[in-house]
Amino acid sequence: AIYWTRARGGGAGAAADAKLAAVEVSHNRSVELLKEAERLYREAEALISRFYKALHAVSVSVKLNHACVLMEMALAADDKWDKEARALLDELLAQCDDQYGSAHECTLYVSAKVGELQVRFGRDIHTRTAGQKRMKLALAGFDALRLPADHPRVDEVRRMKARGVQGTVGTPAALPRVYNGDRDGGAAAPAAVARGKA
Repeated sequence: AIYWTRARGGGAGAAADAKLAAVEVSHNRSVELLKEAERLYREAEALISRFYKALHAVSVSVKLNHACVLMEMALAADDKWDKEARALLDELLAQCDDQYGSAHECTLYVSAKVGELQVRFGRDIHTRTAGQKRMKLALAGFDALRLPADHPRVDEVRRMKARGVQGTVGTPAALPRVYNGDRDGGAAAPAAVARGKA
């Protein structure tokens, strides 16, 4: 309609030019706003992605801490906890591989946590990253618990000691310990401790 009005000439042409200029300004402004909106959208997407990655990292950290507790209980109790710890760490590696950044970053993160466990509990923990990326937990270092002579695993401990496997520290007092095969809630009887050290 604007071009048709301009073609007719006369005073309407100037008005048409003004309207056309206004339309062009409005269009240019719309394009600028659209570009700005696209930029903000991309930034928002990046922030959301970072948020969910951070959220997942927190979830992974919580699960690793849970795995640490299970490992402590495995050292102090029976094989049930050890199996649960294995299952949890396997699940953790699978999650890392799928969601927690690259497999390399995941391996470094999990390996660091596993290294903390190994130093803390004197347990020999090996990580196999090629292929299945699963974690294998090998029992070692039960001397850290200072097991009494009649403990069912004392022979295993002696064999480990003969191979030069040494533990570092025992489990925290907040977790159940096993002395003479019985749980005492972490407050070990002095006699049991003495027998274990002996």
